[in-house]
Amino acid sequence: MTKKRRNGGRNKSGRGHVNFLRCTNCARCVPKDKAIKKKNVTRCNFCRKKTGLATTYTCHCEGTFCAIHRYAEAHQCPYDYKSTGRKLLEAANPVVTAPKLPKI
Repeated sequence: MTKKRRNGGRNKSGRGHVNFLRCTNCARCVPKDKAIKKKNVTRCNFCRKKTGLATTYTCHCEGTFCAIHRYAEAHQCPYDYKSTGRKLLEAANPVVTAPKLPKI
């Protein structure tokens, strides 16, 4: 009996076995290499606005924010800047003691 198609009706040339997953575009079960992957979109942690490459600001509290909420006062930042500044000053300025002089 002759074969109708030389690949047996399967369009798998050179891919081997590929796991199936849900496509984010159409929600169909498709091979992993054919699925449309969702792009990683960075958003402001405060207002959820999309931020671009030049308008993304990271804070000490490990959040990404837009231009409006980039300041600590604007997004209620829990990071304690005051204690961090005090620790830096203590490390940079050690206590200086006068050398002991012999009493006359």
